[in-house]
Amino acid sequence: MKSLTTFLFMAQPSIYLLISSIICLLIPNSILHISPDFSFPFIFFWTIFKPELLPLSILLVVGIVSDSIQGLPLGFHSVLFLCSSMILLSQRSFLYHQSFPLVWAVFGLSLIFYKILEQLILRSFMEFPFSLSNLTLSMLFTVSLYPLCAKLSYLNLKKVINLS
Repeated sequence: MKSLTTFLFMAQPSIYLLISSIICLLIPNSILHISPDFSFPFIFFWTIFKPELLPLSILLVVGIVSDSIQGLPLGFHSVLFLCSSMILLSQRSFLYHQSFPLVWAVFGLSLIFYKILEQLILRSFMEFPFSLSNLTLSMLFTVSLYPLCAKLSYLNLKKVINLS
């Protein structure tokens, strides 16, 4: 039983990403363009604080599963997840011991890069209407969501560390 519990805690980052893909299906199409991005806060947190639980291979697989669930071109989320994770890994040593407000500010800046990359990929694969106001609202909602995702992840991270 302890090994199952340990596995579930170790798999949590992947589970969070899969759940965030499913949440997107529950959002009505009329507000989908302004909804927060539920994946990026978890990718950001786990890449900074416990990257061995969210390796690039898992991001690749979860990205493909997300694309399949949401009906997007295969590889769309994988490219987003992998690019952002690799960039964040390069900043991990700086961010790891910083205060929450600074990490949150860097999250907001990273989100800008993430959303620009998302828009570029979407527009190259399909006709996707661009709206600066929708993009801004989505980013504001996502930045507002980060503290909740970070708190949830931090509580689970403490349990993972205790089990290790």
